[in-house]
Amino acid sequence: MALLRGGGLVALTLVLALLPLGAHQPGQPPVLKADEPAYFLAALSLAHDGDLRVDVEDRRRLFENYPYLPVQNFIVMSDDGWRTLYFGKPYLYSLLAAPMTALWGARGMVAFNMLLLLAMVWMAASWLERHNPTWLARTFAVGFFVASLAWVYVYWLHPEVLNMFAGVGCLYFGLRALETTGEGAERSSFLASPWALVLSSTILALGVYNKPMMAALGLPVIFELLRLRRWRGLAVWLGGAVVSMALIAGGAVLLTGEPTAYLVELRAGFSVHDPNAQVVPIRPDRPAPTSAEEAAAEQKQKRAEGAGWWWLARIPDIKGFELAEDVPYFFLGRHTGLFLYQPFALLSIGLFLLYGRRRFSGWCVLVSTFAIGFFFLTFIPFNWHGGGGFVGNRYFVMAYPALLFLVTRIQPAWLLLPTFAAAGLFVGPMVISPHGLSVPQGTLQAHVRHAPFTPFPVELSLAEIPGYHGQVQSGLWLWGRKDQIRPVGEEMWLLAGDKVELYVQSREPVSRLVFDLVSPVSDNATRIELLDDRRELVLGTDPERLIFSPTAATRVRRDRSRQDPGDFVDIHIYRFDVEMQRGRLPSWDGEPGPRFFRGASLRVVEAEFGAAAGPE
Repeated sequence: MALLRGGGLVALTLVLALLPLGAHQPGQPPVLKADEPAYFLAALSLAHDGDLRVDVEDRRRLFENYPYLPVQNFIVMSDDGWRTLYFGKPYLYSLLAAPMTALWGARGMVAFNMLLLLAMVWMAASWLERHNPTWLARTFAVGFFVASLAWVYVYWLHPEVLNMFAGVGCLYFGLRALETTGEGAERSSFLASPWALVLSSTILALGVYNKPMMAALGLPVIFELLRLRRWRGLAVWLGGAVVSMALIAGGAVLLTGEPTAYLVELRAGFSVHDPNAQVVPIRPDRPAPTSAEEAAAEQKQKRAEGAGWWWLARIPDIKGFELAEDVPYFFLGRHTGLFLYQPFALLSIGLFLLYGRRRFSGWCVLVSTFAIGFFFLTFIPFNWHGGGGFVGNRYFVMAYPALLFLVTRIQPAWLLLPTFAAAGLFVGPMVISPHGLSVPQGTLQAHVRHAPFTPFPVELSLAEIPGYHGQVQSGLWLWGRKDQIRPVGEEMWLLAGDKVELYVQSREPVSRLVFDLVSPVSDNATRIELLDDRRELVLGTDPERLIFSPTAATRVRRDRSRQDPGDFVDIHIYRFDVEMQRGRLPSWDGEPGPRFFRGASLRVVEAEFGAAAGPE
């Protein structure tokens, strides 16, 4: 009966815990993405072979589970010149997920992630019930995790959810163990015992092994122990952390000969196409070094490129204006913004400033959480969002749950309503379709193509955002979304029936831009906008010559030169919005992909570069 009194949260837990086992194979399209091949196959190898060596059987398992498309990023490593191969990602997540993966394959790995998410929901509810009615605490806890980016990563065969769980478990057991007074101070004997501190640091070690910067989430517990002068408790917490990390690293040594995959010199991702090979035909892109001089040169190059963990041991090379550009993206960027993908983060910070700003541990949590974000912004300013495989900010999602521990009182309760509404608008499409939307020119970022995301800025500083491409014309770089533009020969096709965002990029300010537009159909009403220059015209099958003389760029930004990363150049960006009512589906045998509803073809005739232009 006590269980039934748990009400809706118990029912939701049962539904979500079993949901992955009845769902289809994760992946849309049904293929492994990002770093999933190594994590998934390592779990199967540990379950069936008891090792982390890559062999023909592992290759067969890959195609037995995902027979539809080749795998593009199978990360392996070797310490003997590629003669013996091991899976090239940290093993711990695969080890923990191995039992459920052995039983249910990729769906079992998703189910493992779901159980971790539900454990976080229950810990969050318990934390919030100290100062709030049960119904309110549980509603907030469910929204915080389910109506957020955390839900999306449940469906990735990746350790992001495990890393989130590590941060939540550390703070929950650590901070609860240190509670002494105040409303809701009554605790179970376990939470009051030193074992809660041991569990706090042990759980954090699970995340630190994957991402060392997660150690920052242990600082609130450490500083609180120091503030309270709980020296014995501090020794217990640190001892648990050291022993846990030693055991985890020792397990890696037993399985691979190295304490972590990130310290192995030979490590790379490869494509796997043939399921019928009798050997493992994986070869490095460049041959293994044959002399000490070649090995030293390769090691130097790897350190320069940030391979392994070498990038952690360097002074970050970032300029103040780069950070000033990236910080707004971090919070409100179209593809990465914290407040767009985790609306409960904004509510948590607001409630803390209203009711908890005098809590020492709260400020420690706030600073430690954003220290992780600041770390990525400064150490990898071109890739702080999570690389080519990401939804939202994949690197910061592991730290996001810590913001829950800022919250004490949830008042007024109606603040949950606009927060859930924002989650419905921004996160709802991803909650409903966590594998990604089925759209033309599909990408994991397809949800940003329409309102409410379009008013927010595109993260121009990032090295790669999937779903965009472009073309060089007359010394200019024309680029936009793959579903809206298509380079064909010397022309750029523009999509009809939608507002096309076309970006023109130049190293110099453009004083005069001349281009031709031609429609495949007659009487095609067209609207073009560049800043305050708006044109309305009717296109036909004869070219229409348009001349723009912009007085300012839509945006001017400084960027690193591709030839010399230490040098900076000005990039002038002009955004054109082009909207055409009519178009035609041509018969075209070029680039494979969905047929393109062409509204017009654009060709730059001439570009003149003149006086300096600046932001409007």
